[in-house]
Amino acid sequence: MNAKKNAAAHGPIFLIFFIFSCFYSFFFLFFFPGFSQSTSGASIDRDVDLYELEARFAGSSGSERISILQQLTQGYSEKDLGKALYFGKEALKLMRRSAESAESAESAGAAGSVSIAEHLIRLSSIAYRHGRYNAVLLYANEAVMVCEQMNLRDKLAYALRMKAMGHKYLAEYDQSIPLLRRALAIHEELADRRGEAICLNAIGLIYRRLNDYAKALDFILKAGEIFEQLNDAINRSMVLNNVGLIYLNMDDADTALKYFIRSRDIDAAQNNLQGLSIVEGNIAEIYQQQGKYEEALHLLQKSLAYSLQTGQNKRVGNTLISIGLHYKLRKNYKTAARYFKQAQKIKIEINEYFGIADATFQLGAVYREMGLLDHARTQLEQALKTARRIKAPQFELAAHKELAALLELKGEFQNALAHYKLFNQLDDSMFNQQNSNRMAQLQTRLDMELKEKEISLLKKDGQIRTLQLKRSRSLKNWLFLVSILVAVIAFVTYTRYQLKVRVSLVLQESEEKYKALAENLAETVEERTEKLREAQQELLRKERLTVLGQLTATVAHEIRTPLAAVRSSVFSIEMAMSNNKPERIQQALNLADRNIVRCDRIVDDLLNFTRRRELKPELTDVDQWLQKLLSEYSIPPDMQLNCSFNTAADLLIDQDRLRRAVINVLNNAVAAVQQAACPTLSVTTEIKDQRLNMSFQDNGSGISDDICDKIFEPLFSTKHFGFGLGLPVVRNIMTEHFGGVQVNSQPEHGTVITLWLPLPQV
Repeated sequence: MNAKKNAAAHGPIFLIFFIFSCFYSFFFLFFFPGFSQSTSGASIDRDVDLYELEARFAGSSGSERISILQQLTQGYSEKDLGKALYFGKEALKLMRRSAESAESAESAGAAGSVSIAEHLIRLSSIAYRHGRYNAVLLYANEAVMVCEQMNLRDKLAYALRMKAMGHKYLAEYDQSIPLLRRALAIHEELADRRGEAICLNAIGLIYRRLNDYAKALDFILKAGEIFEQLNDAINRSMVLNNVGLIYLNMDDADTALKYFIRSRDIDAAQNNLQGLSIVEGNIAEIYQQQGKYEEALHLLQKSLAYSLQTGQNKRVGNTLISIGLHYKLRKNYKTAARYFKQAQKIKIEINEYFGIADATFQLGAVYREMGLLDHARTQLEQALKTARRIKAPQFELAAHKELAALLELKGEFQNALAHYKLFNQLDDSMFNQQNSNRMAQLQTRLDMELKEKEISLLKKDGQIRTLQLKRSRSLKNWLFLVSILVAVIAFVTYTRYQLKVRVSLVLQESEEKYKALAENLAETVEERTEKLREAQQELLRKERLTVLGQLTATVAHEIRTPLAAVRSSVFSIEMAMSNNKPERIQQALNLADRNIVRCDRIVDDLLNFTRRRELKPELTDVDQWLQKLLSEYSIPPDMQLNCSFNTAADLLIDQDRLRRAVINVLNNAVAAVQQAACPTLSVTTEIKDQRLNMSFQDNGSGISDDICDKIFEPLFSTKHFGFGLGLPVVRNIMTEHFGGVQVNSQPEHGTVITLWLPLPQV
């Protein structure tokens, strides 16, 4: 009785809401562009503020300039990804310069590093919201480095989470989970319960993508318990929604619906429009599966309204795709295409590649149903390209399948067959009788088409009757072969099933035996490993002694000669003083000084080769840095120096270490051209094959083939003096920078030494 009274009391309210929803749907459907502009009125003031900030930026300086750049970055983060990242990078450059200038003041330098870490995290978050996951990894990885150097534990945890999200959306789950576990450990160390819950929820969602639903539920429910203890209703609602998604993936729609409704009740009580837009869409998906199409459409329209109110462009695009799928399911392809176009436009505006792939694929599929095959092919090929770019196998798989069906309709059987094969390679579970038959049919039709072409050519020679008979026989043979193939596939499938059952029984019976064998094997491996470790240590000790002996002998030989010269100079000074010859004293002093410098250079080369220290990378304009280094280097007055710098690239390098490598190369070049008639040295930079190349070309005597392979060996030298460690030190430094050294030399024509550094992947 009470239920009937409540229904009667709320009847008029539901009627009014239904009429309003229908009017809203009609208005949005036909006037979407105008509606979008009218709802963006709140953004007009923000536009004016951003224009004013850009005007102020031109005349600003110092900390005010950095502050304006940060405001512009945040202001454009939802509107224009290109501008947001541009202003963000400019702010980052100024913040680094400010931190470097404040190195003398320890507290100011630390504060600058904290600001840099926060700004890098902000940039990675902006890139994440727009689906630029490679950029997320770039900024998050640098943020992790800064946080580790400054021991910023709380910010390090957040940077690790952002890096994990970048790997997650690139389907690199084996790298994402360890990062989240590391962030979880830091949150536990800091007693940050909310951070713990966020990490647990993220790990659970990754296991959901891996179809390990048991682990996914375990982690997500643990996160829900923490949010409940913290009385965090909004995040608790998010957890309930995620649990519902897992049950929906397990085809338990009834349980999923219960969790979605609980999540919706919490969001409604908290007036959380963002959460309501998500959960209403999930409930609509269940209603569509149950055939409740009108209720599903009503919920999708509510979800769209909530997304528009909160200004979530990404969510607006997702809801438009869901509405398009609703009309596609109802076979109203024209209306479905309209929604998919609007979703595609929004996704392109915000540069969200995952959504672009989804909307583009759905639009291509609808065009195929409408018979617009050329338009469908264009959209599907673009969807396939985008899916490969972001490593989204679900869209790549679906695009191959749709393209195969489309090309079959167009009569391009060979291309259709190629896409079916790629489809089967991507999806291991698709090895079944239906697809095998389909591939056999396509192969048959392709061969028939080739035979028909052959017949048309041979008709001119009067052999039409014979070829027609062959064609008839060929068709019968192909039909017979297809029948045999189907039977063989059925037999193989049945045999594999029987074999799987038998293997399962055998494994169950022998499980204990295998466990015992595994334990014995583990003990044996551990014992052998310990013996191998001891043998390796003994071998390394002997090898160190051998190298030490060789190194000691070489150092003694190299230093003995200059020391003998110093000793001779001292004796000459004594004799000159006793004979009262001051001009001989100055000559002896000069000789002693040169040999002392030579000893110092030998010791310096030895230290540079043997000493290892941690790199201190700095973001550096390589062209400007190299130009400054050359201006400080003492070039002989008779040598012609030609420079060409064409990269304008900023890379993370250790300037001191790389300076040593370049100076060693310059020293070798100067020594090589001493006998040349017109000594010339050319220094160039270029970007090629994702590398930054620094090339040093001289016109000296070159390097002969018999010693070219030995120049990177320690202690090998062709000079009358020197220690033979110059180029080995260069190679060590470039290897530390993940780069390398290339040598190209022609005797009597000169030598080109190229130092290359890898460019960052964005």
